[in-house]
Amino acid sequence: MPVSYLRESLADGIAYTSIVDEKFKTNLVRIRLITPLRMETVSDHAVALGVIGVSNREYPDLSALTARLNELYGANIGVDISKRGDMQILSISVSAIDNRFALEGEDITGEAVRILLSCVFDPNLEGDAFGENVFRSRKKELLDAVEAEINNKRGYALLQAQKTIFSGEPAAFSSYGTRETAEAVTAKSAYAAYRKLLETAMIEIYTVSAAPMPRVKEQIRTAFSVIHRYPEQISCTAASPLKPEPRTVIDPMDVGQSKLVMAFKTDGEDLHLMRLLNAMFGGTVSSKLFMNVRERLSLCYYCASTYVDSKRTMLVDSGVELANYETARDEILHQLDALRSGDFTDEEMDSALLSLVNSIRGTGDTPSGWIGWSFYLYCNGLDRTPQQEADYYRSMFDDRQKLRQRLMDAAKSLKLDTVYLMQQREGV
Repeated sequence: MPVSYLRESLADGIAYTSIVDEKFKTNLVRIRLITPLRMETVSDHAVALGVIGVSNREYPDLSALTARLNELYGANIGVDISKRGDMQILSISVSAIDNRFALEGEDITGEAVRILLSCVFDPNLEGDAFGENVFRSRKKELLDAVEAEINNKRGYALLQAQKTIFSGEPAAFSSYGTRETAEAVTAKSAYAAYRKLLETAMIEIYTVSAAPMPRVKEQIRTAFSVIHRYPEQISCTAASPLKPEPRTVIDPMDVGQSKLVMAFKTDGEDLHLMRLLNAMFGGTVSSKLFMNVRERLSLCYYCASTYVDSKRTMLVDSGVELANYETARDEILHQLDALRSGDFTDEEMDSALLSLVNSIRGTGDTPSGWIGWSFYLYCNGLDRTPQQEADYYRSMFDDRQKLRQRLMDAAKSLKLDTVYLMQQREGV
């Protein structure tokens, strides 16, 4: 049976997407709140999401909530915080086995969704603030997460680099905020920000199940109908302006290996062309950066590129010895010049296509994969199946000569914006 997909409006700024794939034995329901990323609210939102993910009025702490979910054959509630360009994305989900596997015919999914909606709409409160005990634990968790960012040096280098790459733009911020913004959160400020979030965020709700779940949709529709909504419009893509001159930032740190991040910005709007170019540049193990900068010249421990379509920015990050920094930087620029001049083979193009198609083929392997695909469609204004997406990439190869020129032009559109080096201190 083919997978069915339906996105419909439930209310102003609230969309409900139902994905039915009979191979799954568990059902997943995810509520995604999408809001502009602002320093004054980013940490309040993060703490609030943490609170509602572990408690509600009926089950006021994680222990009580977990005990009840365990009774539902190990149902699970989880939260996730991320950013996409200038947007903060806050997700709360519940997964539960499909009712056909319940030993006594119980409505496991319905009860799990009821608990999820209680977490969202009937949280653990003390007056006009979140309950103090659960709030304190979630605030500490946020502070720990902020502190822990520095432990992942590769990720931390990218975060630090983005402060310069996207200077003056919301995308420069972390999705968690800073230690200062996290310290400033109170139980009252977090709840006030959360109430406003329910009223103003764009909301995307997803269900992934083996069969349609009309009762779950009505549960969700009824729950959200009590909220007075005035949603704030968002933009999934906000191209980052190119700096008048490239900026170089040297950031000395006690690290065993220097981290190099380079940002290139484009005015090109063809998402698929840029993704294909990225696969050829540094997005795969057969790419120019991997094969030349890492393998042939041994200038780095890793060297990869990522296309940030929400900001129309290509990021290259690499782990290098300090002595190799300038040589690696220049070789990265040289490999981009090779793409600009057409110095690439049909085999390189084919390898990039194969990588993209294989990635698309794995879309429906998990319920979260289907949700990720649906969000990709939403953000890019598309309406197609993964198979249609793969076929679209293949169709780009119908005229290889034309595609070659388009790739060259896309590479020429990439302009160097920022060079960031997390510099290894001497003697470290």
